Amino acid sequence: SLRRERRSFSGVGFILASAMELNISSLLCSFRRSIWTICCLAAILQGAVAKLSAEEVKKHLDLGKKLLSEGNLNDALTHYHSAVEGDPTNYLTFYKRATVYLAIGRSKSALPDLDSCLELRPDFSAARLQRASVLLKRAKLDAAARDYEHVLKTQPDSNDARQGLDSIGPVRAAIQHAEEAKRQHDCNTVVAVLESIMEKIPWDAGIRDLRADCYMEMGMYHKAISDIRVTTKLISDNTAAYFRVSQIYYMMGELEETLREVRECLKLDPDHKECYPFYKKVKKLNKQFLKAEELISQGQYAESIDKLDAAMKTEPSEERYEMRVLGRKCHAYYKMHQIKNAMRVCSEILRRDPQNVN
Repeated sequence: SLRRERRSFSGVGFILASAMELNISSLLCSFRRSIWTICCLAAILQGAVAKLSAEEVKKHLDLGKKLLSEGNLNDALTHYHSAVEGDPTNYLTFYKRATVYLAIGRSKSALPDLDSCLELRPDFSAARLQRASVLLKRAKLDAAARDYEHVLKTQPDSNDARQGLDSIGPVRAAIQHAEEAKRQHDCNTVVAVLESIMEKIPWDAGIRDLRADCYMEMGMYHKAISDIRVTTKLISDNTAAYFRVSQIYYMMGELEETLREVRECLKLDPDHKECYPFYKKVKKLNKQFLKAEELISQGQYAESIDKLDAAMKTEPSEERYEMRVLGRKCHAYYKMHQIKNAMRVCSEILRRDPQNVN
C-alpha cells in the first residue's frame, strides 16, 4: 500500500513537472513571438518613414505653401508636420512650419522650429531675423539683441537687423519706467508708457499682467480682462488667468460670464483647488437668482423672496449681490402690497445708493 502511494505521488510529481515545463516553454514561445512582432512593427514604421521620399516631402511643402496662401492655416500646418517628420534634416521644413505657427499666433511653438532650423543652418539669416523678431515681441530682449548682432556681423547693411537692434534700448527703458511707476502706484503713467511699446512686445505675458493690474486699479475692468485673456494664449494651461478673469466678472455681477471663464479653468484642471469650489458657489448662486426671477415673473412673490434670502446666504459678503437681492425684494414686497416691508427694504437701497432710481 505504501509503495502504491509513493508511486502515485511520484506520478503526480511527474505530471506537475511536465506541466511546469510546458508552461515555461509556452511562455518562452510567446515571448519570442512578442519580440518578433515588435521588431516587425518597428521595421514597418521605419520603412514608412523611409518611404517618404524627397519628392513626397516636396509635395507636402508645396501643398502647405498653397494652403497657406489660401488662408487654410491648419491644413497647411498638417502638411508641414508631415514634411518635418519626413525629412528632419532639412532646415527649410522647420523654417516654413515656424512661419505657419506665427501666422496662427502660436509664437511659442514657432521658437523651437526656428531653433532647429538655425542648428541645421546657422548662417540662415532669414530664420535668425525671424527668431529675433519673435524674441523681441516676447520681451526676451537680450536674446533678441544677440540674434540681431549676429546678422549684422555678416550683413552690416541689414536694415531689419539694425532697426530691430536699435529698438531694444528704448523698449528696455520703457519697461523699467513702467515698473517703477507701478511701484509708485502711478497707474496712469504705467498705462501710457506700456501703450507706447505694446506693439513692439505684444507677446509678453508679464507686461500684459502689469497693465491689467493698473486697469483694475483704475476701474477699467473690461480692458483688464482683455489683457489677461491674451496671456491664456501666451502661457500654456494658464488656469490662473482664467480664474482671475472669472473673479473680475463675478465682482462686476456677471454670473454667466463668470461661469464661462471658470469652466475654461476646469477644462485644464478639473480638480483646481480655487476654480472648483468657486464654480460650485457661482453655479448655485446663479441658479438661485434665475429661480427667483422665474418666480417673480409667475407672480409667486413670497416664494421668490425665499430664494433671494437663500442667495444672500450663498453670497453674504459681496455688496453688489446684496444690492441685487434688496432690489428684487423691494419689487416683490411692493407687488404683494406689503408696504411696510417694501418701504424698509427700498429705503435701505436708497441709503446705500441715493442715485438708484429702480
